Order: sequence, then structure tokens, then C-alpha cells
Amino acid sequence: GINTGLPELMVNFVTSSYNPELLEPLVSRISTIPEV
Repeated sequence: GINTGLPELMVNFVTSSYNPELLEPLVSRISTIPEV
């Protein structure tokens, strides 16, 4: 859901800021989990 997905997305985004290597898997998760 959006409620549980939003905070998790933010945490992953912040983590990707410190670890650019995690940015690629993060994008993959977004593409795998479409939120309309």
C-alpha cells in the first residue's frame, strides 16, 4: 500500500544517497511494484 510503501521508499532513497550502489536495485523495485 501507499502508507507502508512511502516511508519504506523514503528510507531506501536516503540510504541510496549514502550508498549509490543501492540506487540500481531501488529503481528495480519501483519498476517491479507499480503504484497507480
